[in-house]
Amino acid sequence: MKLIKNILVALVLITAVWRLDASTVVPLNFDELSRASNTVVAGEVVDITADRDANGYIYSTVTLRVAEAVPQTLVGTDYVFRMIGGTLNGQSTSIQGMPKFAVGDGLILFLNESTDSAMGPTVGLWQGVFHLDSDSGVSDSSRQLVVGVEGARLMRAIPAATVDGAGVAASSVGSRKAMNAGSFMDAVRDARSR
Repeated sequence: MKLIKNILVALVLITAVWRLDASTVVPLNFDELSRASNTVVAGEVVDITADRDANGYIYSTVTLRVAEAVPQTLVGTDYVFRMIGGTLNGQSTSIQGMPKFAVGDGLILFLNESTDSAMGPTVGLWQGVFHLDSDSGVSDSSRQLVVGVEGARLMRAIPAATVDGAGVAASSVGSRKAMNAGSFMDAVRDARSR
């Protein structure tokens, strides 16, 4: 009976991974990302531990020290969530497109209600992961600085080296300063109230 259960779990995981690989992740605007998330937390990863579930799959338990959050009752707590994947005794498991975290990472995470599913802990996979640096501010998963929110759209800084087709540096938002965690989380609260 246990063998059948293990085979079924493996098939579900393989199907989920195959569907992710064979699918296009639907792009979410800032309002959709904010409203689809169960919880939004900003803080520092302070611990990651990996273990195996009853079927032998590697899962990681991630602890984030919360500095800002929606709901605000989480501020000052350690938020713990479990996600599939990680490294245990030199063996690693990961799913393409799913975020990976390290102790010391400053992050803002738009979390699903269930973080340990094959769909990942964050809404929209990488779309629900933002990096937080005390010097440079908030950046998205590709490390582009987030300089504001206009309507439902995130405004990102244009890298200094970006040049338009006429050879002119594109700098319409490139000189603006990145958002800090507080202003970013205020924008999340605004988006969730619309």
